[in-house]
Amino acid sequence: MARIKKQEETTIAPGSDALDVGKELKKKYGELHVRMGSEVPDLARPENRLETGIVSIDDILFGGMIFGGDPIQIYGANNLGKTTFAMNIAANVQHRYKQAVAWMSVENFDYRWGRVARMSYDDGAFQVFRHPKHEILLDMSFEVIASGAFGLVVVD
Repeated sequence: MARIKKQEETTIAPGSDALDVGKELKKKYGELHVRMGSEVPDLARPENRLETGIVSIDDILFGGMIFGGDPIQIYGANNLGKTTFAMNIAANVQHRYKQAVAWMSVENFDYRWGRVARMSYDDGAFQVFRHPKHEILLDMSFEVIASGAFGLVVVD
């Protein structure tokens, strides 16, 4: 049985200022896990935004959602339009950004509703990955994401 390595004790003293805390945690956990304020990308820049294709939402989000390899979670109660919203984003990624979209789901994909959202169903532009077992779909998702072939991966 593998043993879990115990984390080092922190050397952060009570009353330390924020900069010292950030530097200490960056040393302890590494550059990937702690970003100082000066290292955060300028999210207001258009190239760091993914437009949803819905002008009023893009305006509220200051030009679109943040993107660049980070997951974006959209959640809410049933029948609020989360899947339809994702379809609109997928269509925008296809048409505006000329990127392929992967749709991962344990349920059937509603192609008719996707057409309403202007999605393109060309083989190179859109692929549905479906499996009734969540564990297998998750494995498929990791492989699809790792391939780098898709501009957007939706897990519905």
